[in-house]
Amino acid sequence: MTELFFGMSRIEGGRTVDISESDWQRFVEESIAASFPDGFTVVEALGQYRSGIQGTVRERSKLVIIVHRAVPLNTHAIDGIVAEYKRRFGQEEVLRVSIPLASQ
Repeated sequence: MTELFFGMSRIEGGRTVDISESDWQRFVEESIAASFPDGFTVVEALGQYRSGIQGTVRERSKLVIIVHRAVPLNTHAIDGIVAEYKRRFGQEEVLRVSIPLASQ
């Protein structure tokens, strides 16, 4: 299982701008759903972190939970999702927590 924490704001022209719901939904469809068509969960969240650029930042966030087998194909897909979000929305990081699932 992997949990991904996506910040919903970015720096644009020296100011903080929210990432729109339509931009988020387009990202979900093109990146997450395309990689994990069997499903995932999105949870609304409020986050806080320390940025190397802005100091302490508080922002709306999205938590995406993906239950998957720990195989290289899935790891590679998650790497791609994280890289695409950072590229598309100018993010410093996406927090990623992976937890091995017990054998069935």
